[in-house]
Amino acid sequence: MWEVRTERYVSVDRRITIHSKSKSFDEEISSDGYARVPTLVPDFHDKGGSYARSTWINVIQPSNDYHDHDIAVIFPTNLWQPGFPHLQSSERLTITREGWVIPKQYTIGYSLLRPIPGRKAMIEWFEMRGINAVPSEAGQVAAQVISSAGNLLACGMFADRETVQLLNSMAESHSEQRREGKPVRRVAPDRAKHRDEIKQHFAERAKRSFGYWNSLEYFLERSVFRAGLRVQCPTCAYYNWFDLDAIGYNLNCSRCLNEFRLSQAPHDLASFEWFYRVIGPFAAPDYVRGGYAVALTLRCIAERHESELTWSTGLELKELGCEVDFAGWYRRGSRLFESEREEPVFLVGEAKSFGLNAINKQSIDNFRLVAEQFPGSIMIVSSLKPIADYSPKRA
Repeated sequence: MWEVRTERYVSVDRRITIHSKSKSFDEEISSDGYARVPTLVPDFHDKGGSYARSTWINVIQPSNDYHDHDIAVIFPTNLWQPGFPHLQSSERLTITREGWVIPKQYTIGYSLLRPIPGRKAMIEWFEMRGINAVPSEAGQVAAQVISSAGNLLACGMFADRETVQLLNSMAESHSEQRREGKPVRRVAPDRAKHRDEIKQHFAERAKRSFGYWNSLEYFLERSVFRAGLRVQCPTCAYYNWFDLDAIGYNLNCSRCLNEFRLSQAPHDLASFEWFYRVIGPFAAPDYVRGGYAVALTLRCIAERHESELTWSTGLELKELGCEVDFAGWYRRGSRLFESEREEPVFLVGEAKSFGLNAINKQSIDNFRLVAEQFPGSIMIVSSLKPIADYSPKRA
């Protein structure tokens, strides 16, 4: 139902919303993936008379204000495509601009919902449009980086150029060589740094920025670094790094592969030093395959006031023959109506680190392929480089 109201001498059509009850609730997702959502029942229920298939509806407006997880909270309206998303085990569910609409005829006190991660939502959405989307290698690493941080907001721990460059200097390094006319990829192990150097870095960072994620302790809690002992092999003189689980009286050198016994002489024990090494996804080269840029870009989009975002890291779009660094649905915080919100927009982006000429013709061609397939989508290009590093001839 609609009525015409005059606001500032302009006639505006406003919908009359009739509701019986409302309730706010917090619900955890169980180990089997379901969330038990309370069912609200109007006072006129069971007052006599015959009912149609649906007597009343419940409208759920999911929220992820602090982006504590990557669960999909917004979807495009599915009035014409009711098969996606499938979030319930039995009852019909429709996605509208008001929220998730569930028709009700009777109640057992709750409805079972099965939320899905943003990546799964994006893959199923692409599939409905005839496109096979699979997580890319870089996308997998970026997702692990965000998960290690805790959430998109906590990815502020990477919002420091010196820190990102430090982490990259400690990661693996790859080099291309040719052997018998064939390219050979050589991988050098990640490079540990002395504990005093790492400690000094975070002391300097604390002076130039703020946030609970600025301390070395937070990086240790999020399993970015791991401490270990540096021990010199008596056979080849190579300095090995051993974490606490690997330390023993008998050790194996990672270079010459010989076993040697850990010296317990006082002068040898005094020479042992603690070094930090990056572990997990942070050991990946090239700024964790561009994962820092992806994480910070998604964080920048998500932290806008009252905005909503369903996101996925890198995907390979097989039928289009291209790869995107991230994709998602975004809805801004401002609302034209109290209960009805805007249709979310489809975002797709390229996130670059510090490389020269990173945005090239191939990147633009990929954007064109996606834009032609999904008219009205928004293309985003982001980079960790300062604006001063850009020029019309150099991207």
